[in-house]
Amino acid sequence: MPDKKTSIITLHSGTASMALQATAKTDGSATTVVTTREPDKGKMRGMTGVHKTMDAAIAHITTLGEQAEKLGWRRRVTAAQPDQFSKLPAPPQEKAAPKEGK
Repeated sequence: MPDKKTSIITLHSGTASMALQATAKTDGSATTVVTTREPDKGKMRGMTGVHKTMDAAIAHITTLGEQAEKLGWRRRVTAAQPDQFSKLPAPPQEKAAPKEGK
């Protein structure tokens, strides 16, 4: 199995959300970034960082996630939904174009 290219931890507080993301670079290093989204303020990005390895970046966002939970951010846990299909579905049928003059 190939190495992870990205890892994301998502947290919520009311209508606000926070994403902690680690992204692998081609040279073996990785970057991290924290993004928040609030209805009033929109999307904000900060706390960017560069790490020697993807494992170090994942460890960093895991620590940040734990710190965010202590500040009141929460991970949403949802029940697993049943599968809607068990084999690849066919593409949807295109609607016929309306006839001209009608």
